[in-house]
Amino acid sequence: ASGILEEIRHWGRRDKDLSGIKEQLEQARLKEILHVLHIAKSSYLTNFKTLSAMIHKGSYEAKSNLKFLSPLRRPCEMVAKSFPNKIPSILPQILNLIRMISTLSPHYSSQEKITNLLLKVSHQIIVQCNKNIDLDLLFGGDVLAS
Repeated sequence: ASGILEEIRHWGRRDKDLSGIKEQLEQARLKEILHVLHIAKSSYLTNFKTLSAMIHKGSYEAKSNLKFLSPLRRPCEMVAKSFPNKIPSILPQILNLIRMISTLSPHYSSQEKITNLLLKVSHQIIVQCNKNIDLDLLFGGDVLAS
């Protein structure tokens, strides 16, 4: 499972890609070609319009997701750099942001998507614990040194 930082990068790449395609779809030259296809009653026009609508919808979703997930970047970067004993102080901010996302985001409002974000947070915490806790010392009884 990738973390929230990877999720933010994913939506950033998707936003960039789809925004570029969307800009191309809005060029005057393409609109002229579409007009000619319309006059010619081309069978390709319906499929093109369907794909164009999908690109516009995907672009909106990517922008929206990036807008709502971006505030998580800083606290999640802090978790990714923190020792396990410092993570509990960062979690309230992350949880408040995720609660805001679940309330306001049109694309991250389902329980499944919010659960997925919380899983990504817990995964990052586990990664930090694995990096920073010496299990041999811990199970050897030296809890403070681990």
